[in-house]
Amino acid sequence: MPKESKKGGKQLLYIEASTLEDIVRFATRFDSSAKELITAKFGKKHRIIALAEGIDDVVIALYKDIDVDADTIRYEYTSGASRAQFVSGVEQRQPGVAFVNLVEIEISKFREAKPSAVKGVDCVRVKGEGSLIKGLIKKSVIRETIEYAYAFPYKGKTIIGAFDLIEELSGERKTFYYSTSNSKAKADFARYNYTTDKLDFSDEFGEHSYMYVKIINLAKPFPFFKE
Repeated sequence: MPKESKKGGKQLLYIEASTLEDIVRFATRFDSSAKELITAKFGKKHRIIALAEGIDDVVIALYKDIDVDADTIRYEYTSGASRAQFVSGVEQRQPGVAFVNLVEIEISKFREAKPSAVKGVDCVRVKGEGSLIKGLIKKSVIRETIEYAYAFPYKGKTIIGAFDLIEELSGERKTFYYSTSNSKAKADFARYNYTTDKLDFSDEFGEHSYMYVKIINLAKPFPFFKE
């Protein structure tokens, strides 16, 4: 009898995003380009997946299940709430619009991690969401990119947080820095006005007087999160 093929060494911890737009925002670089997303068949559904942080041999896989079989997503992010729609191909480039390619793979070759499999994360509170966002903005300036934070409901509150905010304290174990958000509504971005030293949340991107952090909204808390 032929030997059964072994699954890949990495395990995938599936974390459901609040909307498809949250996954596409994660992938978008906001220079009219974006990192590709993975798509795979899950029963009768197609699962859109963004690969995020790695924790030991587990990779966080942000996902949303959809009914459409497509290979490109058009993402509009400047006017009002961001909008993702499936299209047949890349159109002419235009400001405020990014196109995200979907790469279909045989995802069943990779093991699905149980929520209890992730143990190597320390959760550290940051006093005030403003300090957390400003820390991410400093990282954005250094890395010349746009950093992101996760937001999710937890015991009647909204938690906002990010991994390894303070790089000097990073080690083998991941650290999730978090704060309770004062914003009750979901938002696409946190933005900081460096001329007035004020922070707020918005669904629009592109005002030149602001520096931005992407907000990736999750349907549920991370299974490893605890206060």
